Amino acid sequence: MTKQFEFIYRDRVRYSDCDMHQHMNHAAYFSFFEQARVEYFEKLGMKAGDDFKSIPFIIAAAHCDYKAPAYINDDIAIEMGTTSIGNTSFRIDYEMKNAKTGKLLAQGYTIQVMFDYDKMLSYPVPEALKRKMIKM
Repeated sequence: MTKQFEFIYRDRVRYSDCDMHQHMNHAAYFSFFEQARVEYFEKLGMKAGDDFKSIPFIIAAAHCDYKAPAYINDDIAIEMGTTSIGNTSFRIDYEMKNAKTGKLLAQGYTIQVMFDYDKMLSYPVPEALKRKMIKM
């Protein structure tokens, strides 16, 4: 059963994403999730700047369940959104599908932890960010 997310990122599988078996390499799924996450946060008003501190969280966990292969030039759609928010962390879930057929290719999640790079400590998820993520 798939979830309903309001944010969708679209892309295409490139030759460099594929392995010797002629399908998308397992590591490339995480690269697509990462780019989708960048676009998601830009939509929330959090754009990466020249300073790495402009994105105030780190990835604490990343998980992917592979469901079906993707091939070169496949159009993909990644439906995603924040599914839970804790004190200092939040979870984003992803579903990658073939954009033309709707076939589920992968499901995954990442856990982000708010992080103060100067103090090298986690801190609570800001209320303003919580409100933005809940609206999506």
